[in-house]
Formats: sequence, C-alpha cells, structure tokens
Amino acid sequence: MEFQPHRRGLDRVDDGTGWVLADALDGLARVVRIPYHATDDAPDDRDAAIADALSARTRLTTLLRASEVADDEGFFALGAVAVGMHRSLEALEAWVRFPQSA
Repeated sequence: MEFQPHRRGLDRVDDGTGWVLADALDGLARVVRIPYHATDDAPDDRDAAIADALSARTRLTTLLRASEVADDEGFFALGAVAVGMHRSLEALEAWVRFPQSA
C-alpha cells in the first residue's frame, strides 16, 4: 500500500461525518451555480440555495465543535471544509435576504 499522509483522514471519514461533508459541499455548489439573484424584491432560487448552504454549514460547524481529534479520523477534513464553507459563502456574498418571520 502506498503511503499518502495527505489522504489519511479523508479516506477514513465515518459515515455520519461523510454525509455532513457531502451536504455542505453540495450546498456550496448550488450557490456557485446560481451566481446572481433573479429579483431584488422577492425570494428566488439563489435564496433557497443560500439557505440550504447556511444550514449545512451550521450542521458542519456543530459537528466539528462536538468532535475531538481522537473521535473522528476525518476531523481535519471537517475543519478544512468548515473553514472553506465560511470563507466561500462570505466571498460569494451569500446571506439570507428575506429572514423568516417567527
């Protein structure tokens, strides 16, 4: 077996963590695919994609905060994706324009 230290954590991410990572990356990809809002005065597909991405980012961040390095071999992959999500959504200016009223 070839030694690839840069892949060690990514190859052994547990199932639950893998789904959270996949949801986060899928949410970010949807925001990237819809780069502009269709309207300025009503929610559109980009707003829905942003809401989904922010929700996935929150789940990812919560999992990261609840994990310890010893608990999850993919801990560093989680951290890298969480940081990437935060920075990417900021760079894409992805925020909720029409908050839900309580």
